[in-house]
Amino acid sequence: MCGIAGVWNFRKKPVDRTRLRRMTDSLSHRGPDAEGFHFDDRLGIGLGHRRLSIIDLTEQANQPMCDAAGELWIVFNGEIYNYVELREELGAKGQVFRTQSDTEVILAAYREHGMDFLGRLRGMFAMALFDTRRPRLILARDRIGKKPLYFARSGDAFLFASEPKAILASGLIGRSPDFEGLAQYLTLGFAAPPRTGFREIRKLPPAGVMTIEANGESGVHTYWSLNFHEKEPHTTDEWEEIVRHEIREAVRLRLRSDVPLGVFLSGGIDSSAVAALAADQTNRLRTFTVGFRETEWDERRYARIVAERLGTDHHELVVEPKPLEILPAVLNHYEDPIADASVIPTLYVAKIARPEVTVVLNGDGGDEIFGGYRGYQVFHAAQWLRRVPGSALLGHLAPLVPDAPRGSLPSRVKRVLELAGDAHRMTLERYSAGTMQPEDAAALLGPAWPDSTLQPAWEILEAAADASRPLRGVDRLLHQNLTVGLPGGLMVKMDRASMAHSLEARSPLLDHVLVERLARMPHNLKLHGLTTKYVLKRALRGLVPDVILRRSKMGFGVPLGAWFRGELRPLLERRLGEGRLIAGGVLARAPVCGLIREHVEGRADHWPKLWTLLFLELWWRTWVEQERIETLMDQAPAPHRGIEATNPSGNP
Repeated sequence: MCGIAGVWNFRKKPVDRTRLRRMTDSLSHRGPDAEGFHFDDRLGIGLGHRRLSIIDLTEQANQPMCDAAGELWIVFNGEIYNYVELREELGAKGQVFRTQSDTEVILAAYREHGMDFLGRLRGMFAMALFDTRRPRLILARDRIGKKPLYFARSGDAFLFASEPKAILASGLIGRSPDFEGLAQYLTLGFAAPPRTGFREIRKLPPAGVMTIEANGESGVHTYWSLNFHEKEPHTTDEWEEIVRHEIREAVRLRLRSDVPLGVFLSGGIDSSAVAALAADQTNRLRTFTVGFRETEWDERRYARIVAERLGTDHHELVVEPKPLEILPAVLNHYEDPIADASVIPTLYVAKIARPEVTVVLNGDGGDEIFGGYRGYQVFHAAQWLRRVPGSALLGHLAPLVPDAPRGSLPSRVKRVLELAGDAHRMTLERYSAGTMQPEDAAALLGPAWPDSTLQPAWEILEAAADASRPLRGVDRLLHQNLTVGLPGGLMVKMDRASMAHSLEARSPLLDHVLVERLARMPHNLKLHGLTTKYVLKRALRGLVPDVILRRSKMGFGVPLGAWFRGELRPLLERRLGEGRLIAGGVLARAPVCGLIREHVEGRADHWPKLWTLLFLELWWRTWVEQERIETLMDQAPAPHRGIEATNPSGNP
């Protein structure tokens, strides 16, 4: 797990050493153990690397790494979990190895198989491989999009890095906001590839390969896609056995580590399954949980049940509403903005894990591959109602149901009626990432926001809905979540939060072999009636306590609704209600202040929209205007050690 950066000057001008070092210095949190550089002034290339040592801790495994012939160079972020098997296979074909690292296996796979090498890798990765023989630069990301990769052009220079902050640190790229990317943020909760929050910076999509030639020409294609159409005709009992086997294998591969390892344990089904199968294959396991004083958001007691059953070394932390402690870390590490407020507890659980371990496994992806979200039940109920004659009229009943907190029974009934009455919304409502519909966002924008940005943002979901239309049942939602919501939201959240603390996070349930196999499972074995994760729950009987398998779904969220009426109210009113975006006409004063007033007075529950807008305000002032975070926090004292990060503005 590492941070990578590089510059290629197409006119073969030597790369500025100081510039590249500034880029890698900004990624020091991703790789505190070692740094390295490779410069080839003859070809105008410079590669930089910050290392977090996980596999083969020797100096010989440091990067940038070249092959034995000195013709191929690589900087790589991630882990190749099947590197042991690939090493044996490639060694039998004559490839020679000088280290025990997975990085060298990638070089050998490319030399042996050319551009087909990516299909042989089982893991998470973002890499830049420079082939001096052409010369050609190859950028690639893993299939699911766990590891990030950004790029930009400045004249005859091409730049890439693990995070936008490194590209900005080069001094070659401007900070102008990309309003279309920010429109995607408002409606989806993130800027979808290739967009970011910055006009001049782009990101490679999941399963993306970008080739850049010496004359500056480039092209992007994807090397993998998920097939939900072909199903395997197994019995339910057979699928239970397949699920147990595939998850166990995915966990086994992710236990390969030369440093201490643990598990994020939320008390839900997914992380409990990973913890149970990890504890079964390794010595005394460390587990980590965060919770809240607000009982309706707190899962600690369920995590304790699992930890006691497995006999793990268990660690807990209660998260309090302390914006001066956590918001600087959020702003520092999410410069490609994301509206998911669960970044807050994720940063905290990474904080408590890092003193104990360097690698953690988690349960990410279980909802997306097994059908675990409450919204899937809503979708299924709406599909059933649409079979009733006159169902289109049901949408007119929805306004009669009073507004209620999200996730409550009245809220779900209201959504079922809305979706049943509007087939188009059935395909789109679920995957808006919990922020707002285009018409809601449009009502909040001021005159300084460019026209015609919201519809292109929504068209991303339109395209995903069209691609999934031939699929049956919950497979439609799973396909769209795996291709849009998961890589844009959950993967970004986990990568930044874990790497902020120099912690490697591994997601066994998003192993691409497991994901491919489950795509071939019939949809009614994932959502069976209104029972979510049907086969998974059956497969885990005897491995996970029954109380965990029976409990209702609880999302990994934050009680921001209560916090915005309490400890965070001054921050909300001062920084958003009197903020720079309203003053500059980017946001409209009356509707935004109306949302704040209705929420703090308890007349409505607007916290998802308010968090989205507040973070946009703070992000803009930090990353576009380069205002010091300490100023935004009213000259607050520095955050606690462990979530503190370097100042992104670069100001003294």
